[in-house]
Amino acid sequence: MNIERQLQAIEAELKAVGHREGPDRRLRSLIRNMDRAELTDWRPNLVQMIEVHFMPKRRKALLSFIDDEISGRPMTVRERPIPRKPTARTIRNARIATTTIGDKFQRELRELSDKYIFQWTTRYQDCLFKFLDIYFERQKEPSASNEHSSLGRHLEEHSRDIFAKGYNHTIEKTGLAHANAIQKSVSGLFRFLELPLSYYSARASRSNDQRTLLVLRQVYSESVLAVCAAESGSGYLWR
Repeated sequence: MNIERQLQAIEAELKAVGHREGPDRRLRSLIRNMDRAELTDWRPNLVQMIEVHFMPKRRKALLSFIDDEISGRPMTVRERPIPRKPTARTIRNARIATTTIGDKFQRELRELSDKYIFQWTTRYQDCLFKFLDIYFERQKEPSASNEHSSLGRHLEEHSRDIFAKGYNHTIEKTGLAHANAIQKSVSGLFRFLELPLSYYSARASRSNDQRTLLVLRQVYSESVLAVCAAESGSGYLWR
């Protein structure tokens, strides 16, 4: 069984389809057909794929499914794990995973800029909501540090990129004056700013937990500050 090839096929399907039921079933089938040693070895790769591509509820179920299969327990028996202090290796692996998530976020933002620029309510919303969920879940962990910093860094870089593209396109294709081109580009960033607000509103309305709301506000604030920093720091505003 070529596990790597099957994982690549599942990931390709995840990127191509707008739902997760089919990939979920294929992933579970693959996990069932792996022996315990294979599943243990491949667990980091599986976890990374699940964290990037699945929403929290389905993600939690899949991660539990993997651990149940490794332990050999029936699916109906789930013991509460004994809390353990994170080891240096665990912390190091978490940092590596965070870097990987940041790289994936950067790549998807670059793809939006190259192929789907300004498609706010479709491609942008899907991408941003997915990664805001990932950063949100990571910040909820007691051992979380400043993992959200990469969120702001990548959003600010992307905002500068699309602001410049919008401005240059307006000047070159329509011949608008500088002030009008700036106004149009800023309007585009306002549309971008609406996405973190929509995310925050949707998630906050489903929770009364203070810790959850605090982390949501942190993720939301980081996103908004990044986009605003890109706008105010743009050299185009001062020409």
